[in-house]
Amino acid sequence: MKIPTFVSISLLLCSFTFANAAPLQAHYEITEANGHSQHPERKRPFSLWRISDNEVVHQYPKTGVSQHWTLQKNHRVKLIKLFDAHKRGIEYEATEIAGHQLKDWSEKHQLLDSKLLAKMTESKASTQGKFGKERYFRFHQDDVDLSLVWLAEHNLIKQMQVNKGGHSMTWQLLSIDFKQADVAEQYAKWDNYYLTDYADVGDNESDPFLMQMINLGFVEHGASGFYNEKGQPIEAASSHGHGHHGH
Repeated sequence: MKIPTFVSISLLLCSFTFANAAPLQAHYEITEANGHSQHPERKRPFSLWRISDNEVVHQYPKTGVSQHWTLQKNHRVKLIKLFDAHKRGIEYEATEIAGHQLKDWSEKHQLLDSKLLAKMTESKASTQGKFGKERYFRFHQDDVDLSLVWLAEHNLIKQMQVNKGGHSMTWQLLSIDFKQADVAEQYAKWDNYYLTDYADVGDNESDPFLMQMINLGFVEHGASGFYNEKGQPIEAASSHGHGHHGH
């Protein structure tokens, strides 16, 4: 076990790779519905915390789990799963989340693969909206139909609806906050979490928190909501079987 060793917040908020990068928090509502089912649509909140061009946090408030993603200098992705109710985290090295090394960082940073965005067709002229200039796109391939309202100034989804085989998922942006102090305050809370290396989980099963996470399979949510360049949903990190390590 070890104490978090995140880079200082002040450094993170000032050392951006690109000139247009800025800390922000974007809050969404995700709605899922199945046309073949009698079950009502399901809604859940989601927040994107963009720390820099190389670091983001995906927060799932309903489950109390956040995912801290870092693009390292060697271009490999690192993950820390943060369990907010416990103020604990589990740290994964790049080799332990191998499937994510093949994916474009844009899926983490802006929730949409840049290669997929490049394949979309602009469906109508851009307009000025609440959050800035809005661009409208459509994409269709096989049984996937995707419509997108894109905030190009911020590299953010305003609204995205994906229909596949009768199942639909809609992302709706509710608010954006560009205040660095707000981002820094939340990041400081995560920075104080106590971390355990994923490789050490099997040696620490007497830890009640780790035992609980093993029993839960580390599964915090279903499909990640990310879509690749073919418009296909990408599995969440939690679906790669990490939860059975050492159990």
